[in-house]
Amino acid sequence: MQEEKVKNDVIIAKVQENNDNVTMVTSLCDKIGFSTKPVDVKRIGKKTNDRHHLLKVPFNSNFDARAFCAQYHPAKRNDENIPVMRLRLGKAKTEQDALKRNNDLVYKMNQKAKEEDAGCVSYSLRGIEDIWKFAADDLG
Repeated sequence: MQEEKVKNDVIIAKVQENNDNVTMVTSLCDKIGFSTKPVDVKRIGKKTNDRHHLLKVPFNSNFDARAFCAQYHPAKRNDENIPVMRLRLGKAKTEQDALKRNNDLVYKMNQKAKEEDAGCVSYSLRGIEDIWKFAADDLG
């Protein structure tokens, strides 16, 4: 049950901290033309000097969360009044563990490629499980 509920969340990074996060998120919904309002808005994680708390925005369904993310990106490109932030869908604990494990693997693969002086090869993690290999061509 909890694994499915996490999928309804949108995690927002790079958001300025203010006292009224609910108003900020509802005004963002209005600016991007998204009619469904979130269930709750709260800050998660630790505040440090070099970054802000993450903002957790749960919706009623997974569809609403995905639709919110999908509407934000084109609206941001077309309107400079929409703040620049990073959005991602919530991940279950098992997905977070797989992401961390694969991220460590990709890092090691890139380090090995550097040691072998294969400067034209790099690896990238796309999604949770997809590891892409990139090879530089003559253009760089």
